[in-house]
Amino acid sequence: MKECHLANRWALIALVLLSLHCTKKVPEPVAAIEPEPVVEIAAEPDPVEAAIETSEALYQRGLTALETNRDDLARQYFDLALQELMTCESDAGAHSEDLQYHLMHLVEHIHQAEREFGGLFAEDNGYTASALDKLVDDTLVDLELREIDSNWSNLEQLGDQPVDYDVPIKTNRVVQSFIRAFSTDRGHIIGAGLERSTRYLPMMRKVFEEEGVPLDLCYLPLIESAYRNRAKSRASAIGLWQFIASTARIYKLRVNWWVDERMDPEAATRAAAKHLKDLHEEFGDWYLALCAYNAGPGRVRRAIRRGGSRDFWHMARRRLLPRETIGYIPAYLAGVTIAKNPEQHGFANLDYQQPLESDTLVVEEAVELDVLAKAMGLNTLELAYLNQHLIRGVSPDEETTRIRVPRGMKEAAEKALATLPPAQRVSWQRYTLERGDTLGKLAKRFGTTVHALTSLNAINNPRRLRVGQKLLIPKGSRRAYPLRVQEFDREERLEAKDVRYEVKRGDTLYLISKRFQTTIPSILSLNADLDPFAPEPGQSLSIHQGDRWDRQRKPPSRARGYTYYRVQRGDTLSEIAQRHRVGLSKLLRINGFNKRSTIRVGQRVKIPNRSGVSGRVVTYRIKAGDTLSKIAARYKVSVGKIMEWNRLKSQHKITVGQKLTLYL
Repeated sequence: MKECHLANRWALIALVLLSLHCTKKVPEPVAAIEPEPVVEIAAEPDPVEAAIETSEALYQRGLTALETNRDDLARQYFDLALQELMTCESDAGAHSEDLQYHLMHLVEHIHQAEREFGGLFAEDNGYTASALDKLVDDTLVDLELREIDSNWSNLEQLGDQPVDYDVPIKTNRVVQSFIRAFSTDRGHIIGAGLERSTRYLPMMRKVFEEEGVPLDLCYLPLIESAYRNRAKSRASAIGLWQFIASTARIYKLRVNWWVDERMDPEAATRAAAKHLKDLHEEFGDWYLALCAYNAGPGRVRRAIRRGGSRDFWHMARRRLLPRETIGYIPAYLAGVTIAKNPEQHGFANLDYQQPLESDTLVVEEAVELDVLAKAMGLNTLELAYLNQHLIRGVSPDEETTRIRVPRGMKEAAEKALATLPPAQRVSWQRYTLERGDTLGKLAKRFGTTVHALTSLNAINNPRRLRVGQKLLIPKGSRRAYPLRVQEFDREERLEAKDVRYEVKRGDTLYLISKRFQTTIPSILSLNADLDPFAPEPGQSLSIHQGDRWDRQRKPPSRARGYTYYRVQRGDTLSEIAQRHRVGLSKLLRINGFNKRSTIRVGQRVKIPNRSGVSGRVVTYRIKAGDTLSKIAARYKVSVGKIMEWNRLKSQHKITVGQKLTLYL
């Protein structure tokens, strides 16, 4: 079903690229997206330019959602960005080439995001691939098996340990091979995981100490999930601790249509501590307990019976455990060794995240996160991020449920709930299907859309509805994320000038852009350190007031003197500098780097603009009849530069469909 959906979506894009025929019907977005409108430029600006501008803002929101572990939200923002270009409300006319360029450019960048963030669109429901699936593959396990065979008589601990451990750590040649792999070709996964780890480690250590479990086991998610709360394995294990549904339910975690507490970090951590403690009590050895955590206790029991030993290395040498499990123990030992001394293993200058702090509100009725966030004056995304276990964005009715709110705001949440009558706490109502009902009829009767009904009720096949089935119906015509809001109709235009603004609690980029009659892309380009996901209260912003009307002004990013480049796999700072024709020392200086700085995939690097150069990066797909000479003449660059930028050995060896990157 998913493959069909993706095929249809990209087929639609191809159709648009051929015809550029714009329609007036705007597809409804999915219900989980934050109910915050995106600004539409009012009557005077060109609608195609407005669509391009809005799609760029949506794409940036998608990237931000990816970086903050909201992969489902990123998918929806990317879809909306594409829809904005494909469903513009006027004929593209003279702007057809611009629209085509931006659509192709957007598709390429979404594909790039898919590659860099673990196969966003290849996983079900927007979950990212688990770290273990990527860290411990067959190639590394094969190397490790040969190490065990050749070094079986020399498995004693090598050298003194630089730090203390509360789980037995053997740094033998096998573990060293994993440490080398995790510090080099798999280093981007470990580095990103270490940066995210500080979001959860304070809470994990507290829970593990309460449960009487070694604190070094708090580093297990580094290889399980890389501390991604929405990680999903090939076996459908989900969350920081990679529980399968059956094990999660044994430890009292709810997994149903409404709630998946495998994605409640604190609840899942406590369940993991209890599970690990139970396994250790059965097997009496932490290595075997970890093997059972990975493969199940039954397989470990069989390995003990067949091998007549409780020594993990003995079992590994005789291949009594699954291949992944044989690699699991060295992977954990390598991970904890790196995590407790990252600088020694090449992980310096990491951008560690702040601890995730929240208070808990207990409710026994349905409360929609969107409604509660608005009543509290919060950004919906902020509340949704703290409650990823509420997979429908609402607490289930007639069940006791924990809602996480920002630290120090529990009292505000309780007051907000007290002011909301139960009927206003959700934006949907229950309906029981009757004979003759169809989704189309229900959508028309209740003023909603078929898409909203299928999304809210997880309906894959609308033809399989049955009489008596209960559905959730969105109230009125409320949609989860209005694409456009007509504004400034009769509003006095503000003078175009540069101003400073201090972010207030509850502010969003949309509200700020509306207040100052500017655009979201303009605000983002003028404030490089601004987090579009949650602008920090008290942060001072540079804003070009009236930017919506000041159409002759130079683009803000050019006024700042630099553009941004997003690091791709295999990039180095020297290669980036050479590719963009910038001195390495200048690149280091403008980014605050030094020669020992490391960069990671997905990181944004400032590229200084050269005088007379636009700083625009163009992705061009070669068409039938193209030559490098023709492309160079069209974009006013040399053939040699195109070959240098794309590492081409011959100007005659290009193929139709091949993509070229041009720096204009």
